Amino acid sequence: WAVLALLPAGATWLGVLSTQNALVQLVAEGPLRGRVKSIDALLFLGTYAAGGATAGWAANRLGVSRVVGAGGALVLVAAIVAWAVRLPDLAGRDA
Repeated sequence: WAVLALLPAGATWLGVLSTQNALVQLVAEGPLRGRVKSIDALLFLGTYAAGGATAGWAANRLGVSRVVGAGGALVLVAAIVAWAVRLPDLAGRDA
């Protein structure tokens, strides 16, 4: 049954990546768009390595269950913050 959960999880992740990419490009000014996107990619991909190393270290010290629970709690906090922060009105912007 876990394999069945991978399909909607993967589709959701593709939606997140597409939305994040579009928002970064829409918010950035035209002449700076490439530079902003490259910094975004560097930070976005760099957090995987740092987060994986940190989670592995913490799981070794505290246990996997605690680290996964803490990660879930952090995701909930991030979702609440993202919901509370309003994006600028992008209607009428050049794409």
